Amino acid sequence: MDTPDLSQWIFRGCDPQILDAVKQVVANWKGYSPDPMAKRSLVHLIEKYLDPVVKEYLQRIPEAFRFSLLGGGQETYSRLIRSEGYRYTRDLHTTLERGLMASTNDIDRDRDDHLSTLSTIYSLIWLCELKKQKRLQIRDKDGLTGGLNQKLDREKCKICGDPTEFSAFLSSNKLDRGENDNLRYSYIYCALHKSTSDRGSSNTYRSSIRNADKVNKEFFRLYARSNCPVHEEDYCKKDVIKHYFYLYVRQNRLIQADPEDVRKHAIDFVTSRITDHKKIILYLIKQGLSQTEIAKLLNMKHRQSVSKSLASIPDRFRLI
Repeated sequence: MDTPDLSQWIFRGCDPQILDAVKQVVANWKGYSPDPMAKRSLVHLIEKYLDPVVKEYLQRIPEAFRFSLLGGGQETYSRLIRSEGYRYTRDLHTTLERGLMASTNDIDRDRDDHLSTLSTIYSLIWLCELKKQKRLQIRDKDGLTGGLNQKLDREKCKICGDPTEFSAFLSSNKLDRGENDNLRYSYIYCALHKSTSDRGSSNTYRSSIRNADKVNKEFFRLYARSNCPVHEEDYCKKDVIKHYFYLYVRQNRLIQADPEDVRKHAIDFVTSRITDHKKIILYLIKQGLSQTEIAKLLNMKHRQSVSKSLASIPDRFRLI
């Protein structure tokens, strides 16, 4: 990955000093490795620019927010990445952010701004993790380096966002090739979504490709409502679909800092066939309307049509 465009990774309301530190890391990251143990590691930039600013930022925010951010004690972002890796650090960061959303009942602009700051920090860690390694030292069955393409990217599955089959192979600590290994590991898709399997063409792959546009549409609608400030709720009410997503995102605590999780929900919407018509019915049920009232409002012939639609919707999509 070349120097990334930060415009899509900076969230409105982010603390200016944190934002400046993130920009400093990205501005200086050319020539640095994502490997936490490398001599010129991106972790050094995080330690130099981000950690001190986070420590100072913790002194300025309300005490109720401080638990949601690392750096208050000895455990800083750079130390945690070195000891546990990027993925563990991102998972912990996400857990703390969701804990803040669950523990604070009074949603105000200060909390929204703090959530934007957390999301921006998460984005930086994720971008550092995604930066490409120049070479991957992989040993073959004779113990010699080579064999596998050493320049393949360790990316995420283009469909679901899980590690690709090749990435999963690398992270399994089983880097020796077997006797019958024909190097069929996909570096574009995960094992579930790759185009071919041992039994021929993959039905899951074909289905996923057909639904790709639908998944992207649902993803961007969910993503747009993630971390949506509370004062925009009235704006969302002008559009029933937007307001359904607004309430769904709040209910499931989806955050823009975790686009992989948002994409999984988008895939679930498509595979469960939750159409916009069904979303409107779910929203109206949340508003307390009866099935008869909904049928009249949506010009449906019978109340049973609403009942059948509701019966086909899993409970996880209903608004509480």
